[in-house]
Amino acid sequence: QLSGMAKFLQNPPIGFVAATNDLNSLDEFTLEERCRSVLKFLQNRIGSVSSDNLRSGDGKLVDASAAKSSTNALIHIFREAARLKVDFDSFESELAVLTRLGEPARAVLSKVWRAEAANLVASDAVQRALSIGALVDMSWKLGVGVGSSNCKALGAGFVSVVFKVAGADGQLAAYPLEMTLTEFQDFARQIQEMASIVETL
Repeated sequence: QLSGMAKFLQNPPIGFVAATNDLNSLDEFTLEERCRSVLKFLQNRIGSVSSDNLRSGDGKLVDASAAKSSTNALIHIFREAARLKVDFDSFESELAVLTRLGEPARAVLSKVWRAEAANLVASDAVQRALSIGALVDMSWKLGVGVGSSNCKALGAGFVSVVFKVAGADGQLAAYPLEMTLTEFQDFARQIQEMASIVETL
């Protein structure tokens, strides 16, 4: 059931304002298609939302980083609204007060929310996604194998990492893992790629 809880956009992520400006550049049809793709993504009906070949209202191809950040802004808006079970009036008024979305863009998002809110809030997939834990700490140590059933591993370096995650219920859980140096280097490379994308937001 939807409620009148507002303030679902009170703490937007970095880059949100710029992303809403990008959303304003889309024509209404393209924006609505993008909104519906985001809702399918949040319900695990599709694996990702493509940022390829997104065009603005004047027909120009939207820059890849702008397309990704505008998609992330939509994900944030609809995910937070679903998490707080925001009713239609609160959704519409908060878009007007707390974002730089123009009236045409707000009308499209409100139209989609009015049509899909009940399904999104009731979706088990969405509720599972909203229950994903938060990383609160990470510790690591470097070691050298001194005994193994695989002799090739003797003397080989490894990295032991422990992630501490707070669940939706507030309980802490530790998730240890061990990586070879090659695996750790690949992991570090992926983190650096993520960091470089975040810097573009």
